[in-house]
Amino acid sequence: MFGFNEHATLVSYVPKKNRTVVLLSSEHTQADVDQRTGKLDIILAYNGAKGGVDHLDQMCAAYATRKRTTGWPKCVFQHMINVSSYHAFILWLQATGKATANRRQFLKMLGCELCGGELDAFGNIMAKKKTELPTPVTLSTSGVRRRCRQCTSNKTVQCCETCARPLCIQCATYTCPDCSTF
Repeated sequence: MFGFNEHATLVSYVPKKNRTVVLLSSEHTQADVDQRTGKLDIILAYNGAKGGVDHLDQMCAAYATRKRTTGWPKCVFQHMINVSSYHAFILWLQATGKATANRRQFLKMLGCELCGGELDAFGNIMAKKKTELPTPVTLSTSGVRRRCRQCTSNKTVQCCETCARPLCIQCATYTCPDCSTF
């Protein structure tokens, strides 16, 4: 069964009973069938190029980020991470001019760069010390939820230390301990 639009062709093909194969192609625009083999041209084109897909899947499986999950969006996201990290490795090989390199070491370096850490002498990831976020020094907690005095739309347990009026986290001012006037 074929489905067409101006940009793509959709094919639902049943080679055996209870085995449905669905293909989408932007290359093919007609329902062409090879006269010699009786197979669809879309399937022949896929079979001719599937070696690259199989090789990519094999390389991604060596150092995969996928975990068992029932949610398909997580599976898709994890697959995108695997494929993009492999492509980043290929680009890194081209940029550095190295013919061969250790992909595991590259993934460690990539993880360090993305997390803002560094590698130690043994190749382990060391996280840099986190810079502490400013804390709301003008707030204290009272334990009772009351409406914020500024926005009146949020309830909060935090209060101003000087006047004891409720302030939500969005309305509170943040200052570092050096700049505070207490």
